[in-house]
Amino acid sequence: VDHIDLARGILILYVLALHSPLTFQASYYVSQFSMPFYFLLSGIFLKTSLPFPQFFAKKLKTLVLPYVAVSALSVL
Repeated sequence: VDHIDLARGILILYVLALHSPLTFQASYYVSQFSMPFYFLLSGIFLKTSLPFPQFFAKKLKTLVLPYVAVSALSVL
């Protein structure tokens, strides 16, 4: 697990470097893998005590509903 944490840390630093105006111009292919790979590494070890339907419903309520509400308000 330590090597996974190290990989996540390196990917975080890489994303920060890509957003910095002082860094080199990264190649298209290398810059496309950093965020998806970080999320993959983070999600591999996700532990939840809830069954998937309840976990999904909880995430829907806590993430999607506020997003929709704020988006609707921003349209007004």
